[in-house]
Amino acid sequence: FVELIMGGDGGSIPGRDSLAKTKKVKKTAAQLTFGGSRVWDWTHCALSKEALQPPIVCDDLGVLYNKQALVEAMLSKSLPAQLSYIQKLRRDIVDCNVTMRDSVECADVNHEENGGIFQCPISGLIGNGKHAFVCLRKCGCVVSQRALKNIDGGSQCIVCGASLDENVDDYTRIPINASHDTKQRLFRRTMAQKSAAHKHKHKHKKGDKAEEKTNVSVSCDDQVDENSIECSDVVSSKKEKKKHKKQMKKDKLKLLQQQRTENVHKNTISGHKRLLDQAEENVRKKMKTSHAFSSIFTRKQRDFNFAGGGKGL
Repeated sequence: FVELIMGGDGGSIPGRDSLAKTKKVKKTAAQLTFGGSRVWDWTHCALSKEALQPPIVCDDLGVLYNKQALVEAMLSKSLPAQLSYIQKLRRDIVDCNVTMRDSVECADVNHEENGGIFQCPISGLIGNGKHAFVCLRKCGCVVSQRALKNIDGGSQCIVCGASLDENVDDYTRIPINASHDTKQRLFRRTMAQKSAAHKHKHKHKKGDKAEEKTNVSVSCDDQVDENSIECSDVVSSKKEKKKHKKQMKKDKLKLLQQQRTENVHKNTISGHKRLLDQAEENVRKKMKTSHAFSSIFTRKQRDFNFAGGGKGL
């Protein structure tokens, strides 16, 4: 019986890589995440560009902020357009329970290899982009993805012991500073959830208004059934009121027409009198000024009353 063994028979030549152990090259956070994350994103606020300090919050996309800077921007309504999806603190923001590093003051937090200001409380991994971290939405604890996989806490948080959501997805466990593609996917999901919630509220308001109308109609029907005589009296009284209003309008129109005709008649009479008065005045003026004109008339004709058409006294 001959046992076949690969290698060592002179037919294969081992290379240097298989015989000598080479030192592994340390990769930066940008190299590990294909440029989607940097140490700066893990150590500085995405809004104010200042160093992260507790209290720290994150949004639905896993972007980290200083809570004070975010609240001030929301109160002053100076949020940039790319953060317009953040509208309410309780709904769109999660308070992060971050475990800060002990040597954060002496260490270079912006170093590509060993930088970072917080760490996982279970595994001790530093949050700088080399390892995946998540924020548990219910309690806000920030832990590494490796610790969640290795330690099964059941329905409780492995850090604070609070109850967790039964569904395990990117909504209940927000990935911190994920890649660009993941952020785009989370953004689309967030906007879809908000639009669905807005439509549900709009439908709910319409349903409430329809229920109010039906309740009013039902109550009216009940009243008619119980007090049919009273309802008929009310209806008749409404009809009488309408008729009375119409009659009042007609009477007002008639009065206006009568007043107009009377005014026109008065104006014509007064105009005729004014013409006669003017004629009398003109004759008197000419009789005073012109001796020839006054000699035409006798004494009786001079005293003639043009207005009345008779003789003067």
